[in-house]
Amino acid sequence: MELSCSIIRGGTSKGIFVQDGDLAKDPAVRKRQILQLFGSPHSRQIDGLGGADPLTSKLALVCPSSRPGINVEYESIEVGISEGTLNNSIMCGNLAAGVGYFAIMEGMVDPVSPETSIVIYSRNNGKTIIASIPSAHGNPDLHGSYTIHGVPGSGPEVRLNFIDPAGAVTGRLLPMDEPLSVITLSNGQRLSYSLVDSGTLYAFFLAEELGITGHETPAELDCNMTFKACSEAARERVVEAFNEKMRDQPRIDSGSGLLNKKDLKIAVLAAPDVQDTEADIVAKVINPFNVHKAFAVSGAICLATATVIPETIAHNFCPSGPSPARIRIRHPSGTMCTTVDFEQKPKEIRISSAEVSRTARILMRGTAFIPDPSEYS
Repeated sequence: MELSCSIIRGGTSKGIFVQDGDLAKDPAVRKRQILQLFGSPHSRQIDGLGGADPLTSKLALVCPSSRPGINVEYESIEVGISEGTLNNSIMCGNLAAGVGYFAIMEGMVDPVSPETSIVIYSRNNGKTIIASIPSAHGNPDLHGSYTIHGVPGSGPEVRLNFIDPAGAVTGRLLPMDEPLSVITLSNGQRLSYSLVDSGTLYAFFLAEELGITGHETPAELDCNMTFKACSEAARERVVEAFNEKMRDQPRIDSGSGLLNKKDLKIAVLAAPDVQDTEADIVAKVINPFNVHKAFAVSGAICLATATVIPETIAHNFCPSGPSPARIRIRHPSGTMCTTVDFEQKPKEIRISSAEVSRTARILMRGTAFIPDPSEYS
């Protein structure tokens, strides 16, 4: 099978971009096509286009939209590397920076100078993103002086504005109906956490409660088996706690709205070093297999949102000022700045939008060759 595709770097992620209609409609066949495209399952993805890293083993499906006021629809999929799995429960915000480029190059959107505003509907969470793409002479601008940490060189600044991001996964900004909760692990250890749903769903933990400083490198944490076991036990217990709460709700079907482990991201938080004047908070995303080497855009949105909610773990590190709040996050590759526009009401906070700037680069446009199932023994 021949498949037209592009490889595009969006922010600190890299993905294969495909027009949604070019893949099979049958879910089983589609899954097989995607796994073969990436070379999964294999630790090196040697027989496919996958990058053998969680940040580069991602697929972006894009298509024109018939929804009013929407230009294109986008679905991001995390493709398992050593596992033959596909996870579309979480939207990749970094790759969203490449969606506008792909849409323009594929003729889905007509560019205008000096900037093309593209309204993107995320199928992952039902939310809307407005991407501002620098454009010139009928094409997206491929050159610029904007830089982001975790990516060499510079590029055009792509502004991503995530509209009304709260409740992307569970429908509620605070799924536990409180800014700070406590779980007890099987060994009796008690951990405080804040469960926040904005852009995507994160449980934020204090690094010190998980036995680390929060300033370790990803490689150091990947070798810390005690920490990894504790963090995964915490992930499981948070999911259990949420599901227990949901089952106790009146008129809720026993299986309705329940979470799986893949639905929940977790991050550990710490205060910046005293001499660090470029960050407000230190954070690391803890993947079940590897600690992320950068920071997810959706995670930055969720963390920045958490800082404006009183009594959350994040708020205690860097209490926000009035709206809009600008939060600088220190992550393993540098810093990321996110701006949150919010409205403080007597008994709640409404998150109007969250904006982050990224760069994107089209690395390749061409044809991928996917083998027939009969070619595999």
